[in-house]
Amino acid sequence: MGLDSVKQIQVYNNIWRPTEILFDYEHQSELLDNFFRDYLTMKLARIPKKNEVYKEFRSYHSANKIPINDLCQDIYSYAKHYTDMYFARSSDPVLQSLYEDMKAIRMEVA
Repeated sequence: MGLDSVKQIQVYNNIWRPTEILFDYEHQSELLDNFFRDYLTMKLARIPKKNEVYKEFRSYHSANKIPINDLCQDIYSYAKHYTDMYFARSSDPVLQSLYEDMKAIRMEVA
């Protein structure tokens, strides 16, 4: 990450690990890969190739000079919405119903 060890541990414990936990362990690998591709699609306004997501992510970070803490926080925010939709989780009954409808008709892309 390019951070000193104390800051890296803080970012990992307070932002990155909570982000990973949002993604159910059973689905984590594939879903996390899909999430990062979709995240970059939103940020780059184009769809990166599946086999180039890591390269595209590094380029995005380098080009935009976003501090790691801010980038991880942004990723967490998007991941929260993404996993709420994917797993149909919400305390709001209207959103819960909409998420369940999306899941029922397999609207992953939307």
